[in-house]
Amino acid sequence: MKTPDNFLDSMADGGVRICVIALGQAGIKAVDRLATSLEGVRFIAADSDATTLRASLCGEKLLLGAKQTRGMGTGADAELGRALAEEAEEQIRAIASGHDVVFVVAGLGGGTGSGAAPFLAKICRESGALTLGVVVTPFSFESSRRHDIARSSLRELKMSADSVLSLANHRLGKLIDESQPITEVLAVSDELVAHGIRGLWQLITRRGLIPLGLPELQKAIRGRHTESAFAVAEASGEGRTQAVLDKLLKHPLLDEGRALADAENVIVSIVSGPELTPAEIGRIKDHVQREADKADVTVGAVCDDSHAGRLSVLLVVTRRTAAEKPEILEDDTAETIGQSSPASHGSSRFVPPAPILTGDRRSEPADKSSGRRRRKRHEGQQPELALQVIPKGRFDKSEPTVHGGSDLDVPAYIRRNVSLVDFPSLS
Repeated sequence: MKTPDNFLDSMADGGVRICVIALGQAGIKAVDRLATSLEGVRFIAADSDATTLRASLCGEKLLLGAKQTRGMGTGADAELGRALAEEAEEQIRAIASGHDVVFVVAGLGGGTGSGAAPFLAKICRESGALTLGVVVTPFSFESSRRHDIARSSLRELKMSADSVLSLANHRLGKLIDESQPITEVLAVSDELVAHGIRGLWQLITRRGLIPLGLPELQKAIRGRHTESAFAVAEASGEGRTQAVLDKLLKHPLLDEGRALADAENVIVSIVSGPELTPAEIGRIKDHVQREADKADVTVGAVCDDSHAGRLSVLLVVTRRTAAEKPEILEDDTAETIGQSSPASHGSSRFVPPAPILTGDRRSEPADKSSGRRRRKRHEGQQPELALQVIPKGRFDKSEPTVHGGSDLDVPAYIRRNVSLVDFPSLS
């Protein structure tokens, strides 16, 4: 049976149809570094700010909220960002239709990216595309509110996309000089995102010495709903194999190599010139496998004349699902933004856990001063209550009820540190 010519003409390199959707200012700035360099990729910029959208290098542009906000942005309101994306659902479905892979690229912590990214990812997955979120999270010096918004959006995005590649900006300190101006630091962040997308594009579309394409990527990440780490390193000259491995194992985005120890899947994409040898590929694969001894390591290698003399390696690390902690108890920015009281975050307060209680409380000795014997306390261990987050609905943005320095929305027995087993038995 003959394949229609127009079908072949419609396919991107390697037969894979790829779309990159840049959301908001941060997403657009990162994707603009790629918009004219990746063949066979559809680039779309989407934003609620008409000025940012107008300056983008992407071939297609979608203004969110043209009627509601008239191109004036969201004012860092993530709920508004999602509402504007929902208004454009029909257009987004049309964009997502017919693609094999969709990258949703955004900066989290603001309005458009944080609010719209989970919704766009959901629509793209429903269209049948392998959907990857590629996001950057706030720097340590940014406000606690932006960190709260970013955590909430990331949690939702992981459920919407097949997987999320996250670049934590607060980890960039070891990649930059502290004297660098903020514009250069942001450029480093943008370039890292661009490197990650470019590496995956090469992995999917290029056929090389060791084929590694869409089926392998799908096997590793489809439906995982996890946060994956990624890092790219490059070296040249004598000893380049060891040099590139050293860079990867010290890379802050891989938690200085510790991410590999908890890995379930690791994708290794190697790109070099025609001088690439099987021995170099083997050394890289063996070294990564030793570091990620419990992981399924998949390797792909491509020879590209434009990389002559250079060796570039991309690692995509998916951690074990069982190792993930419940998101509601995890705050990976606490060490950088400081501890905060419930009263300081009206929109992100959680019900505190019940006090940890000790068991085997035995009866107390007689109180000699009163001549009476104290009542026996309950024996055995009081189980900890399985309290959960209670959404506040339309009161989500309301301020906490504070009186005399106490948050009255927190149960009294917790505020007063009263142990539940201190109450006497009624029997």
